[in-house]
Amino acid sequence: MSSKAVVSQLVEAWNANDMVRFYDCFAEHCVFHSLDDFGLPPTLAGYRQIISAFVAGFSERRMTLLELVAQDERVAVLVREEGRHTGPWQGIAPTNKRVQFEEAAFYRLAHGKIVEWRLVANPAQLLHQLRP
Repeated sequence: MSSKAVVSQLVEAWNANDMVRFYDCFAEHCVFHSLDDFGLPPTLAGYRQIISAFVAGFSERRMTLLELVAQDERVAVLVREEGRHTGPWQGIAPTNKRVQFEEAAFYRLAHGKIVEWRLVANPAQLLHQLRP
């Protein structure tokens, strides 16, 4: 499977709420460079923590690929995330508000699995929408 196809499968699994297939896209030793922003280790276990918290905090989740660029084992995406804030997130009680925000992610793949992940996001874009 091409690198582009693996990342497309990741998005499809997210939108289907198929977390088994979602996590299967990552190598066990994947390095998650951006998790230090959340005080988490750059490991698959750390990534599972933040994803579990996000899934618990937001229902009706949908990720839309706005751009996808692939070259060899590297893939860059710009996505729009949407959802409803129905659970706690980053210390904020559920507001039931619909939110949407954009973020960019960069992946490196080897042997059909994601081995490196880096996220560029603007957390204020989401947090601003959750304010009363």
